[in-house]
Amino acid sequence: MAIIRLFIAVEIPAEIREKIAAFQDELRKSGGKVTWVKPKNMHLTLKFLGETEESLIDEIAEKLKIAVQGKEPFKIQVKGVGAFPNFVRARVLWIAVDDGAEKLRELASEIDKQVAVLGFEKEKRKYSAHLTIGRVKDSRSIDLVRNHMQENKDFSAGSFIARSIFLIKSQLTGDGPIYTILKEIKLG
Repeated sequence: MAIIRLFIAVEIPAEIREKIAAFQDELRKSGGKVTWVKPKNMHLTLKFLGETEESLIDEIAEKLKIAVQGKEPFKIQVKGVGAFPNFVRARVLWIAVDDGAEKLRELASEIDKQVAVLGFEKEKRKYSAHLTIGRVKDSRSIDLVRNHMQENKDFSAGSFIARSIFLIKSQLTGDGPIYTILKEIKLG
């Protein structure tokens, strides 16, 4: 059986991605050594599974169905900006989740518990709901990007209702990752 890279995420609607892409364009004009995430690849990761036997896909999907039992669709507001580990030593630029962050945390925790039964390592870090918009190659090069983000710390891309979670395959290529949805598991 083949080994594939997998993760579990909430997909972002096109209209939210378009607003984020416009914000990225403003930031891009500020210069700096940043690899910007393509809008089509934006999502809210709930759990990164990593290198996985392809034969486990159906078992993972069954565990995800258990994880979402009793969880109704919920609102997610995409608002606020930040950087990991912080703006001074930024490595990852992100947009925050305001409304819905706690529900995403609960969902991520339940998914973590369920897939651990299949041998996936439990998360050591506390879940932080965020949308990665860029990866910084040199934090000294992003003063203008940093300033623009801090001036727009309340940036909002709007809100949407999360109705499903997705099991997604990630293929790494020279042109960036290619994501393919393998399974959709509906909430409610």
